[in-house]
Amino acid sequence: MMFKRKYLFTLFLSVLMAGSLSYAQNLKRKVKKCVRDAGIALDNNDFRKALELYQHAYQLDPKNAVLAFDLGSCMYSIRQYKRQSLPYFEQARKARIEEANYYLGNLYHLSGNFEDAIHAFQEYKNSIAQKKFSNKEIDFLLMKCKTAMELMRAPVNVTIENMGNTINSEFPDYVPLISADESVLIFTSRRKGSTGGLLDPFGEYFEDVYISTKKEGKWSLPQNIGGNINTPTHDACVGLSADGEMLLLYRTSKDLLSGDLYSSVFNGKDWAIPQELPSPINTKDYTEPSASSSADGQVLYFSSDRPGGYGKKDIYRVAKLPNGGWGKVLNLGPTINTAEDEDSPFIHPGGKTLYFSSKAHRNIGGYDIFKSTVDGDGLWSEPENLGYPVNTPDDDIYFVLSASGKTGYYSSFRQDDYGGSDIYLIHFSDNDLGFNVFKGKVEGSAVAADSTGKPLAARIYLYDSKTNALEGIYNTNTLTGKFIMILKWDTEYTMRWESEGYV
Repeated sequence: MMFKRKYLFTLFLSVLMAGSLSYAQNLKRKVKKCVRDAGIALDNNDFRKALELYQHAYQLDPKNAVLAFDLGSCMYSIRQYKRQSLPYFEQARKARIEEANYYLGNLYHLSGNFEDAIHAFQEYKNSIAQKKFSNKEIDFLLMKCKTAMELMRAPVNVTIENMGNTINSEFPDYVPLISADESVLIFTSRRKGSTGGLLDPFGEYFEDVYISTKKEGKWSLPQNIGGNINTPTHDACVGLSADGEMLLLYRTSKDLLSGDLYSSVFNGKDWAIPQELPSPINTKDYTEPSASSSADGQVLYFSSDRPGGYGKKDIYRVAKLPNGGWGKVLNLGPTINTAEDEDSPFIHPGGKTLYFSSKAHRNIGGYDIFKSTVDGDGLWSEPENLGYPVNTPDDDIYFVLSASGKTGYYSSFRQDDYGGSDIYLIHFSDNDLGFNVFKGKVEGSAVAADSTGKPLAARIYLYDSKTNALEGIYNTNTLTGKFIMILKWDTEYTMRWESEGYV
């Protein structure tokens, strides 16, 4: 009898073990399939699908450190989940997956834990395992940590305010552009309700352009700028003329792998269908994501990842020819451009100061905003970091400045954001560039039966009265006759006007 019970118990234990083994094998197969399918999704640039698969696999096997690393890597590559990847890399590091230290260093740096970041980067650098990133790249990141600690100990005298939920949404809002008189704000957003309502491979709505106007000191609720500008895929504003009537845009190629610059003109009522800027500004297989026009429209500064530069994205300059075409594209050189990314150029209406964002130079982290001035020989000064708290360990980019230099607008990731990047207003206490906005209207002679003039399409030539040097060429709006100029406080000017049918 005892033998029989022992036999039955042994049989039951064997069945139980076989069942457990079968369950484990089945679980292992499910995890393996999820990981394989996630890899296929990543190969197809479907990051949303890959994330879902990695998350499901991790739920099935939460003690798997390799799986934790893969899940963390996928989350890290998706902007909205980047910070949430931290615990998965910490799990991977405990299992001695050395590659996790690289990501942990970046995540600690992003949250301002610079000492922890330095420790993680040093661990990665000292590892004898095969590594994806070189010691040179790690030294560059270590330098950023030390620069951040240095600049954040000496904050600059500015006041920064979120533009509020009238302008910002729970989705990413960025690339603020202002007219010279700060009455018009145009920006890019990935908010719900975008044209087409489509999602990109990262699970975000495609970009659309929005516009807001200021009345009695308050911004109106942003409106979709219209069907001539926005399409079902990416449409982003990148530059605005001083008078607010010529808009520069970025549109991606059909495969979303490259993109070009376009321009649209406001006729006083509607924005025209964007026209692609010609070669040599745009290139066939490369990306030109940002641009800024001089106040008179005669010079364009833009970024591009075309071959022949100093690194990834560089900043270039091109001037208009007398026949209306564009001249030779010139790289701004190694003072401005580095082996890393330089982007979002903004040439101040005064024409001498360039603001841009860079991942290099004396950098706190991510993109930082820098400024450089050009001398009479066309040489640019060493870029100056705008300092903390303007710049943070995260991306700070798409900076524009008022004519006076006292107010700036830009995109940043900060603790008081409404969702993703927001648009912020910067008040510079110690900054006055000595420029002001001059607005006017050109009218023709009134007819006998009419007491008012007729708005004219005119060209205005602006000269320095003392030197007779041409300071700029401006065009009035063809429907309204209005124009905006940027003038120095201490300069006397002479204007010459031309309009068809008038002397």
